[in-house]
Amino acid sequence: MQYRYEKEAYQFLAVYRFLGYALAVLFSQVSPTMAA
Repeated sequence: MQYRYEKEAYQFLAVYRFLGYALAVLFSQVSPTMAA
């Protein structure tokens, strides 16, 4: 049961990292457009 919990936590962290990276890329692309 603990193994399953660690696996779910790892997947959650992976998704959180992916979303953070996607938001960073999107923000870096939108920022220059709003500045101009």
